[in-house]
Amino acid sequence: MGILTNILGFIISFGLVVAVHELGHLIAAKILGIGVKRFSIGIGKRLFGIRRGETDYCLSLIPIGGYVRLAGDVNENPLAAEPSHLNANPAWKRIIVYLSGPVANILLAIILNFVVNISGYDEFRVEPVIGGVIDETPDGKPSPASQAGLREGDLIVAVDGKPIGDWSELSRQIILHTGEYVTLTIERKGERREFDLAPWIDPESGFGQVGIRAHLEPVVSILSPLGEDLGFSVGDRILTINGASIGDASDFEEHLEDLRALEEPPEKVTVSLQRGTGHFALDIPLKHLDTERVFTLGGSVHHVDLGFFTSIGRSVSETFTVAYEFYGVLYLLLAQRIPASEAIGGPLSIAAVSGRMAEAGFGIFLRFVAFLAIMLGIMNTLPIPMLDGGLITLLVVEAVRGHPLSLKVRQRIQYVGMALLGFLLIFALYSDIRRLFF
Repeated sequence: MGILTNILGFIISFGLVVAVHELGHLIAAKILGIGVKRFSIGIGKRLFGIRRGETDYCLSLIPIGGYVRLAGDVNENPLAAEPSHLNANPAWKRIIVYLSGPVANILLAIILNFVVNISGYDEFRVEPVIGGVIDETPDGKPSPASQAGLREGDLIVAVDGKPIGDWSELSRQIILHTGEYVTLTIERKGERREFDLAPWIDPESGFGQVGIRAHLEPVVSILSPLGEDLGFSVGDRILTINGASIGDASDFEEHLEDLRALEEPPEKVTVSLQRGTGHFALDIPLKHLDTERVFTLGGSVHHVDLGFFTSIGRSVSETFTVAYEFYGVLYLLLAQRIPASEAIGGPLSIAAVSGRMAEAGFGIFLRFVAFLAIMLGIMNTLPIPMLDGGLITLLVVEAVRGHPLSLKVRQRIQYVGMALLGFLLIFALYSDIRRLFF
């Protein structure tokens, strides 16, 4: 079921995002009078479709994404092009056509976020309270948090003067400061203090860390269908696992890792719980105690209901905040502050995450599709040959020179773009395989 969910989640999420991207190109081209030969949902062999005017609207064999085939392309001699051909039109029209794909992705993200916001949703929050300070980094040096003097129980209220509301926001801000100093404002016994820290790069995640973990009570806050089948309920407090006392969520994870590391791991483990005023125990197969698929410990879930106009504002704000943070990660990647092998994911990673998001619920899945839409939109604005941003860059060069590049030069640039995208795909697949299977 997990593999099937991953495949379906990938087809629906990635397919929708790419199809809307291509739809943006189609609409812009039609409005500007540029001919469109084909608009396809899916890729590969054409299965069936209808023709309206000069355009073939069709469904293709492989149900992933789609494409638009415009009349005329960068391989065509502009002097030989017909008036409705792409290259016969002025640069500003072509820029609008190329830019319309990323714009369509951003609009899709805003719409999906709006659907979730106006429908009401459950928001998971973890208070930015330090639950523990890591003494050393993996290479044996004192962690930034321990050096600075952060303590368990400190409430982090701001990062570089910007107020934060939960732990996920704190984590994102620390990641965006990888390789540079960050100022944390904390509240301790009613007093506020500031600490300057330089995040180190965690070898496992590839992102910046300062050496703190959240305070997470060992209480079930979110439960999956598998967790229900195993006998857990929301609100259960985990007391022990195989007799070992559990003080917080990290204790639970550490004990599970210790059990799995044994030469002969037990087939079942005994988890004692407190539910309300009662106490009881569950005998659970160790292989099923994967917290990512069973439950979430700690934090709290709040139901959020927003009005129509508030939902619009929140959706726009959320979309552009994610876009800004994604550009921040790209900067860190290009500046070599984070390793590409950890930051870049391919189709296998997208499929795995798609499956988990689909299992987590419809609203969460829509949020994930919105994130994919933002990611695809931003990636296509980069000045890489073959992508929209690369084609726009060529048009800017054309405008500065006063005449287009020669057909031979444009073809060579396309070949470079194809080679670069091919390399990125192979690298992403390699990263996926190493991350998921080794």
